[in-house]
Amino acid sequence: MRVLYIIDELARGGAETLALDFIKNAGAYDLDIEFVSLTGGELLEDFREASQDSFVLIKRKSAIDIFAILRLRKLIKDRKIEIIHTHEAVGGLYAYLAALGLGIPLVQTHHGFNTAYKKDNRVTKFLINRFDANIVVSRGFLERLRAESEFDLSKNFHVVYNGIDRKKISIQQSTIRHELKIPDGSVLLVMVGNFSEGKDQITICKALKTVFLQNSNIYMAFVGGISNASPQLYDECQCYCRENALLENIFFLGRRSDIPNILSGSDIFIFSSLVDTFGIALIEAMFLKKPCISSDIDPVKEITDNGKICVLYKKNDAADLASKILSLSKDTHEMSRLGKLSYDWVKKRYDISQHIGSLRKIYCMLLEQRKTETLH
Repeated sequence: MRVLYIIDELARGGAETLALDFIKNAGAYDLDIEFVSLTGGELLEDFREASQDSFVLIKRKSAIDIFAILRLRKLIKDRKIEIIHTHEAVGGLYAYLAALGLGIPLVQTHHGFNTAYKKDNRVTKFLINRFDANIVVSRGFLERLRAESEFDLSKNFHVVYNGIDRKKISIQQSTIRHELKIPDGSVLLVMVGNFSEGKDQITICKALKTVFLQNSNIYMAFVGGISNASPQLYDECQCYCRENALLENIFFLGRRSDIPNILSGSDIFIFSSLVDTFGIALIEAMFLKKPCISSDIDPVKEITDNGKICVLYKKNDAADLASKILSLSKDTHEMSRLGKLSYDWVKKRYDISQHIGSLRKIYCMLLEQRKTETLH
């Protein structure tokens, strides 16, 4: 089955991580993937390496670049594409325009929603009923769309959980504690996530002010870049930590490509988010048998069996988070139990094989429907 996979910008984020894992493993499921980026970006070389001869960069020069659309249409015809799968508004719009009249099923995965992104939301609203399948990454996210968006969710929607490629996340001899000069016997907390809208690193910073007063042998590493749209979120955390003399125990590591190395050297993973759709970083930590503490948002409850395999705190509540950090960090037996429990849980449910298998069923269904329509 020949599938064209389109992502506009190759930034370092959850959707792009998922796409890389998908491309690297799709061949084992009889999926022949052609990959197109319309912008390029930080992960360009990673995608080029994963896709090899199937990678095409079609650099659009404007929001609607007719020449880029025509190049994309030619590629679709020349490579005899059977399914087109896109992510978010821009890639979806280009796919729709390039494939007009070709009778090729269109699939789009929705990874997020922000009421402030009015232009993207208008495009998404236009595309939803024109795509053959719309995929959301959790039931919690689907309910949020029902509550907050004006999208027509009455048909063509499917829940397909994200998957992680375990081959790239192996427990290894980590160098992060040596790099940060963390003393032996100390507890290292880690959060992976850009400083962007929806993430809530400031609540962790506020919780750590309380934590350090009771246990100065705890350290925190934030992994993630500064958002171009909201740089003040990073500045707020830095300023708070500086004013409260927390920086001796807190590290801001920026964007890193060695996430498994950092996670392997950690003791507890923290996922502090006000709004999310799935939480790939959380699942990656669980694959490394790390005990996790997370905000109690609905998608996290959904993927952690309502908190049975993860300690949940009340979102945006620094006092509750501080209490959970102090309690778990001093209970090594509970940390070990949670780590093993979470690994067993995610291994059965969120491996990349389950994700690709679910997508393949949808692709086959759409091709069969299109075949039936053609016969009639």
